[in-house]
Amino acid sequence: MLEAKVLGISAGAGEKYAEKVADKIAKWAERREEVTQADIDAQIAKEVSRYSKDLAFVYKNRGKII
Repeated sequence: MLEAKVLGISAGAGEKYAEKVADKIAKWAERREEVTQADIDAQIAKEVSRYSKDLAFVYKNRGKII
């Protein structure tokens, strides 16, 4: 949501993206025995890219951009 806000994506659209991505990630994680934070971050970026390439880029690079 924070990254969506930074990009000027409306709160409503950001919430829809977040809900859809969270559902997909939860289903993805259920099928795995062990999941790392890096795995989750990569999957989130992959799912978010379906909705916004810019948002996926910012998400992948958060904490790295000055």
